[in-house]
Amino acid sequence: PLISSLKTTTAAIVFAAAVFGKFHQLPARASPPSPPPTLEKQEEILEEETHKGRFEEDQENSPLTQFLESNSEAVEALKSLLQQKLEVGEDEEGLKILRKLSSAQPENTEWKFLMARLLNEMGKTQESREVFEEILARNPLSFEALFENALLMDRCGEGAAVLRRLEEALKIAEEEKKVKEARDVRFIMAQVQFLQKNVEEALQSYEELEKEDPTDFRP
Repeated sequence: PLISSLKTTTAAIVFAAAVFGKFHQLPARASPPSPPPTLEKQEEILEEETHKGRFEEDQENSPLTQFLESNSEAVEALKSLLQQKLEVGEDEEGLKILRKLSSAQPENTEWKFLMARLLNEMGKTQESREVFEEILARNPLSFEALFENALLMDRCGEGAAVLRRLEEALKIAEEEKKVKEARDVRFIMAQVQFLQKNVEEALQSYEELEKEDPTDFRP
């Protein structure tokens, strides 16, 4: 049945956005690889940054930034450390690592996605939304950020606001003639309508999307 399919699709998307499903390996440098840094080394550097209190003021020259740039294995080691912290329930420590990684590598939005999801898991909904908005400030048409932010807004009872937010994104996509992105936003809007129990509107939106592209599995 269609409704069951919609629920399955929604669950699949949320599951695909799970915390450890979005890591990507960074390209190795051309120079010979350095020995993998130990987890103890990562913690030592992170602790040093915290005590210096200068991380935000001097990102480019901070020891952590230099360490990440000079050692191709550093990010993998920090990911391992992050996983260890989260597996034993040390969410606050994991959050500290993510904040520092995000500041050291601002172009890598994966850190922000992970941070937003962790904040949400910790019950810090407003902070999670703020991070998603930071991502959207860089990429207003990011499907994952729009979708997950919309879910948070709807959960907070901002039903009308979330649709307005999505309409703004749709306008951007249409003005820039980005057909795929516009379709993605319309799909999210249909999902929100369904979650808000506006079933008839949601089904109508899905039918329109399906007519436009029958090969799209989502509707």
